[in-house]
Amino acid sequence: MVAALALFLAVLPGWAKKMAEEAPDQLFDGPIQTVDIRVLAKDMRILRSSGGWGGGGGKRPEVPATVKFGTNVFEKVAIHIKGAAGSFRQIDANPALTLNFGKLNPEQSCFGHRKLHLNNSVQDNSLMNELVASRMFNEAGVPTPRVSHAIVILNGRTLGMYVMKEGWDKPFLKRNFGSSKGNLYDPN
Repeated sequence: MVAALALFLAVLPGWAKKMAEEAPDQLFDGPIQTVDIRVLAKDMRILRSSGGWGGGGGKRPEVPATVKFGTNVFEKVAIHIKGAAGSFRQIDANPALTLNFGKLNPEQSCFGHRKLHLNNSVQDNSLMNELVASRMFNEAGVPTPRVSHAIVILNGRTLGMYVMKEGWDKPFLKRNFGSSKGNLYDPN
């Protein structure tokens, strides 16, 4: 961890310069966002049936949600619980979530992003591992989803600080490779 932090601090000046040259991204280059998610009671029951990785048949049901970032409201956002062995948490705990803004409404994106992950970081109390690694890899020229932090609220219950991560989707591919055409191989 010390070596990773030293490398991060060594590349920080170049990373900051690169960030200044690019157009800022409201979600990843600005202040910490508050993500307010509303899920209907009937859909919460569906999410409660989610078995996670390896449990409950591995079902990952998706339901529609309303998601609010500041004054911006997004309707019909597909949401599911994410996580693998060790990190999966039920919806009534502090679940990791995937928000897919374009799945139920193909024209919709959230400030140019179609998919965002909200990671509970139950295996990283510092909430810094993904942020530091993402910035180090991007600075080294390895395309990696951008990472920031967000305060997550689910149906009025504040879940706390989360790691917010850009999805591996068409906007990510276009930003990093100039095109979203072709194949993206995902081991999941």
